Amino acid sequence: MTDNSFSIKVHDDVVSFLKNMELFKEDDFNPNSHYADSVKDISRYGTHYDIIQEIWNTYSYDLILNDDSIFQFHKDGDDLRYCFMQNPKVKISWEEYLHKNDWNEDGFSPEELEFCRSCYDNGDDEACYECNDYPIYLRYDVSGSQYKEGIHPYSHLHVGLHNEIRFPISKILTPEMFAQIAVKMTYPVLWKEKIAQNNIWEFQKTVKKGCKDVAKEEWTDIDKYDLFFI
Repeated sequence: MTDNSFSIKVHDDVVSFLKNMELFKEDDFNPNSHYADSVKDISRYGTHYDIIQEIWNTYSYDLILNDDSIFQFHKDGDDLRYCFMQNPKVKISWEEYLHKNDWNEDGFSPEELEFCRSCYDNGDDEACYECNDYPIYLRYDVSGSQYKEGIHPYSHLHVGLHNEIRFPISKILTPEMFAQIAVKMTYPVLWKEKIAQNNIWEFQKTVKKGCKDVAKEEWTDIDKYDLFFI
């Protein structure tokens, strides 16, 4: 991928996919790194919530979804870094919100009900949310300088924070391929709905064809001894 084609893939292809999935909120993609140093610092030791909170506070995301989950996409020469972090705060339903507060709609005046509904719709009340104890964190890396045959894969997927899990991948993932993986894993109910509407199949086929093979120099027979994604 050239720098220009990479930018087009994020701005056009990923954004179009997220809009089709009814998840898109804002595009703040910048091909130059714009991630705050404070995010890089806290990422070394912070919790999932600490890190995403700092990302929100410093606008260190490239794309943000309507539930405030975030994507980061960065390219430096041939090196790539894609990251998805699910918002650990999950908005509960209106009915669950009423039950949580031991409220009944019939007990409110029209004005009170309108006010409560406004607080819920705008997310102004923390009681609108519950915390997901196991939010999804995915990161995809391509790194020539860190590649070590049979030890540190050239192209690999991280699952979760603060561990040494690296799943080798024999392809170079495009931004839209990574976005598809993150969305499918994080929003399975929505994914099934879109499949039923035949809104995904063509996108899937096109995206997969766009992922090129890792060069033989960075994908040796020794690397293939590991469990890997083809």
